[in-house]
Amino acid sequence: MIERRLILWACSWNLFKKLGNCRRKANNISIDKKGVLYFLEGIIQEVDAIIDAWYPWYAGGNALADVLFGDYNPGGRLSISIPRSVGQLPVYYNPKRTGNRNKYLEEVGVPRYCFGYGLSYTSFEYSDMEVTLNETTDDCIVNIRAKLVNTGQKSGDEVVQLYICDDVSSYTTPAKQLRAFERIHLEAGESQIVTFTLNKKSMMLYMQDDEWVVEPGSFSLMIGSSSQDIRLQHKIYITQKYCLK
Repeated sequence: MIERRLILWACSWNLFKKLGNCRRKANNISIDKKGVLYFLEGIIQEVDAIIDAWYPWYAGGNALADVLFGDYNPGGRLSISIPRSVGQLPVYYNPKRTGNRNKYLEEVGVPRYCFGYGLSYTSFEYSDMEVTLNETTDDCIVNIRAKLVNTGQKSGDEVVQLYICDDVSSYTTPAKQLRAFERIHLEAGESQIVTFTLNKKSMMLYMQDDEWVVEPGSFSLMIGSSSQDIRLQHKIYITQKYCLK
């Protein structure tokens, strides 16, 4: 039942194959208007680009035309992970570190398109990550900043994503957890300093005694363009225990 829902009908597959034969004469672009997830294996081999439109509704035609003709530079990001096959399910960006999910006997463990993924008509460069940690008796404040530069030829938006990992903890935690993000618009060649601020609530772990706690130890901070495209990393070290009051 799951296989039927996630794979396109035969008539749609035949259409994509016929369109693939025309790629020498023109670029093929697939616009996916849908309400549920579909596998893209086979489709990506027949097209030059994919626009994941979901349900754009009444004004969607004009919006898609603006994207296709370059009048608007898209900057959206996936809020889910798109798997390669049914056998890869469940697939998500933040599984707990209970085993090796990156290897299968017949395929890789990473999704086809990961959480936070998305392209645009320009490119961005990350650099100069700086982190300061201020610990007090009842809270710990982490200030993070990084430089973002539009290195392409068009203005556009970049969604800067901040992930965190509790490196060593009493209970199993995800290897990566989104803690903040910001969508930044930059003209071609323009740069901007992006800042984030975390506190003890951003690093807390739920303990067995019904208590939220920040344990002393190291935490990895990761900034990137998606959950798999991490550009900058930095470690911080918490020296005392914090509880949520």
